Amino acid sequence: TPEIRKEVGETTGEIKEITEEKLADRKEECTESEDPSRCYLSLAKELRDPFICEEIKHPIVRDSAAPRTTCYEKVLEFFISLKDPQLCKKFPEYSPEKSYAQEVRRRYECYRKIANLLKDPSVCDELESSLFRNSCYIKVASDLKNSSACNNLVEIELESLKEEWSELYYFPKRVEYFNSKEVCSQISQEPEPWMIY
Repeated sequence: TPEIRKEVGETTGEIKEITEEKLADRKEECTESEDPSRCYLSLAKELRDPFICEEIKHPIVRDSAAPRTTCYEKVLEFFISLKDPQLCKKFPEYSPEKSYAQEVRRRYECYRKIANLLKDPSVCDELESSLFRNSCYIKVASDLKNSSACNNLVEIELESLKEEWSELYYFPKRVEYFNSKEVCSQISQEPEPWMIY
């Protein structure tokens, strides 16, 4: 609706207070609008709440997850552009039953990318799982070409992960990789030079 589209420009401001009744009205407006996916995305950005994307109803087709997935991805991009790590908490935190859920990966991506933008590896500290934290440190170290990010690596024991991760059949090598400070010692402090064509 025009009202919702007009408010898209206000998404960089403070979060508005909204009552349950008003929220229900806005959701109903989105459902009845010509482009529900776009409307819900605008509302999700305005309220800084990615779970609004769950309201998008799927058409019964093979790629039915696409509108909802796109909404989550766009909200993730929006959160990253605001460079506020606190917003990453809006995506669900790690738990064994959600170990492979896209929403958990988006939380990881959110922290990792904001850590890169702020050039601050300590943003990775917010990740609950030691495996995700170490992965984040190594990736940020690689992206920033700064091995000091790996000073934060914590030792991960494979045994301790067996309860935390339900499917560990391919993890031993990954755990070995995420434990290795040698990975970071190979990261150059200087950007790679341009090669002559």
